[in-house]
Amino acid sequence: MGILEWVYQLDISIIEGFKTFNAPLLLDYFMAFISTIGNAGLIWIVVSITLLLFKKTRGIGIAAIIALILNTVLVNLFLKPIFNRPRPYAIIEGIEYIIKTPSEPYSFPSGHASSSFAVATAIYLTSFKNKFAYLALILAALIAFARVYFCVHFPSDVIIGSLIGILMGYIGYRSYLKLDKSFIKDKIV
Repeated sequence: MGILEWVYQLDISIIEGFKTFNAPLLLDYFMAFISTIGNAGLIWIVVSITLLLFKKTRGIGIAAIIALILNTVLVNLFLKPIFNRPRPYAIIEGIEYIIKTPSEPYSFPSGHASSSFAVATAIYLTSFKNKFAYLALILAALIAFARVYFCVHFPSDVIIGSLIGILMGYIGYRSYLKLDKSFIKDKIV
């Protein structure tokens, strides 16, 4: 068995486990809320624009917007159509949904996970001593987990999506540093 076949079998096993998990209704509602705020990257767009509005956080907002744009182009316009991996519900029978099934048929990589980690990483790298940066990372992890929890993504979709997001967040951060050399002086002081 090759590595890809092993990952596929592991993905199926984990989804089967979530499919049979009897979660408390309150947890289902909480996870549905978490998953929904990640739809279309809306929470991250709002966070990024809010950061842009204030001079003190504008650099963080610029890094986040760069990361989000790069991530969206890479994941949604290139990777998803190239891999066109079906979602778990198209492969595994008996999956019941609490959330609306995605209209986008492609599963790999997870756009929710990648956009979440792109912005959260950009925020973390530009303001790593800020408590908000840690909250952004926690929210990104929760959004990514919720996608597997509701069986709309395979675990490997979310893991690879998260790694792509981290890379895009880093590129967004580095791009901002190149755009504004004064940012480095502000961080050193």
